[in-house]
Amino acid sequence: EPRNASPAYAKPMESMQVVLGKIDIAGEYKDLKRYQSLADPVSLASIGDLTVIRKTLETEFPWMLDITDFLVTHLEGRIAMGMTHFKLPNILLHGGPGLGKTHFLRRLGEVVGDVPLLAMSAAGNGDSTGLRGTNRGWSNARPCALVEKIAQTGVANITFLLDEVDKCGTGTHNGNLLHAFLEFLEPSSSRQWLDPCLMVPVNLSAVSYFAAANDLTWLTSVLRSRFKIIEVPQPRVEHM
Repeated sequence: EPRNASPAYAKPMESMQVVLGKIDIAGEYKDLKRYQSLADPVSLASIGDLTVIRKTLETEFPWMLDITDFLVTHLEGRIAMGMTHFKLPNILLHGGPGLGKTHFLRRLGEVVGDVPLLAMSAAGNGDSTGLRGTNRGWSNARPCALVEKIAQTGVANITFLLDEVDKCGTGTHNGNLLHAFLEFLEPSSSRQWLDPCLMVPVNLSAVSYFAAANDLTWLTSVLRSRFKIIEVPQPRVEHM
């Protein structure tokens, strides 16, 4: 019998409220009305068939068997506890260039099925507004990128990948991207994060946060402490 044959798969998709208040959409901010729907229950993508997920990732990334086993085992644990929606701990894949770190994380969301991915590169990018959004009063005011993705897809437990975190810019003119990223990695913060454009708290705790880096020496100890860091091995000849 498949390892994931569980009554949990017969349960319907769960849902959660993302916007935790009423958005002021008066005057020039009437375009923000579409985000108010996130105050109603938003779907949470189910975990899916773990047998298929494991087999697919092991076939496509045979040098990452330990990583695949860690992820699938974590999801099996969630199902055993009655939690049917997809969610992984904060994960940082570390290894040299060309090992397939980013491709693996992209494929993970695709293989699971209904879990949209928002990917952002930190290389040379120190500006936090691309992630956090912008304050009201700006002509181009926009909500947090995670909120935008959730509104676009109708799925509350999207995955977010910040790629090349070790190459992030250090400018602070519009805030710092890594400092902004830290806000979301702390569960207590992500459950009640104040969106600077919507001006209401949003619950982003169902998002799975990923990162990828070639060199950990450029990351602060605080940032490293927020992740389960997994080393990505070099592929062997038989893997190519």
